[in-house]
Amino acid sequence: MHGSPCRTIMKIQEVNPLLALEALQRPVSHWDDLIVFLNERKLLVDTERRRSWEVKLEDSSIPPTYKALKAFMKTKNIDIK
Repeated sequence: MHGSPCRTIMKIQEVNPLLALEALQRPVSHWDDLIVFLNERKLLVDTERRRSWEVKLEDSSIPPTYKALKAFMKTKNIDIK
């Protein structure tokens, strides 16, 4: 990519903030709680989808992972950016 590093990061961030952080060589593998929280607020605004997510979590005693949220979103045809 050409241009300043800041512009490059801004372009990547528009696509996927996690990719932007990875491009900056920042660790993202242990941010599941924050990532899940932010994505829940952003992507599960639909009451029916949120309720489906909550029902999925009812039997779990551990916090959801980003991987689990991503799989759920895929089943509901919701694009995570």
